[in-house]
Amino acid sequence: MRLIVAALLLQSSPAGQTIDRLAAVVGGEPIFLSDVREVVRLRLLDPAGPLAPVTQPDASDDALALERLINRRLVLAEVARYSQVPPPPADVDRLETIWAARFSERPARDPAFVRAFLADSLRIDRYIDQRFTAAAQPTRDEARAFHQANPGLFVSNGAPAPFEAVEEDARRRLAEARRLTMVRDWLRGLRERAQVRILR
Repeated sequence: MRLIVAALLLQSSPAGQTIDRLAAVVGGEPIFLSDVREVVRLRLLDPAGPLAPVTQPDASDDALALERLINRRLVLAEVARYSQVPPPPADVDRLETIWAARFSERPARDPAFVRAFLADSLRIDRYIDQRFTAAAQPTRDEARAFHQANPGLFVSNGAPAPFEAVEEDARRRLAEARRLTMVRDWLRGLRERAQVRILR
């Protein structure tokens, strides 16, 4: 339905003037350029989060935000399949406080939209944590091998730190790297199974 409405709007606009345009279609659902630019303006997307695309040096802010919105749409569809309960209001309050601190003056927007977006972000984070965090935990031998392969990450007072002194840090770093790889592989599979079309 939104596709039809968008087409009518574009057809009715004055010559050479674009009111909005379709940026992508994900599983039959549209994402408009205005959607992308609004989340960029509101700083609602975590550029370093698990849904962020692999770094693309020449990509615009709009292009990177679109990739994150596509991933977000795919993951929310997965979350909905498991009927995950909404996050506690107190958790949404906390995230909203963190979000508001990004601005010297809170940007104009329907508060309900921001709160719903942030609540969905919490649902995504909780789902990814439940699905991947435990599976990404390394054994002690794996953490030791990671430490040996990356000595530059573990330095104390200018000298390589022994594994026993940084074991927890090595475990954490390796778990984070493995978790990110698992999430990206999973997202790649979601995109292959879904019908994702990006309009340039």
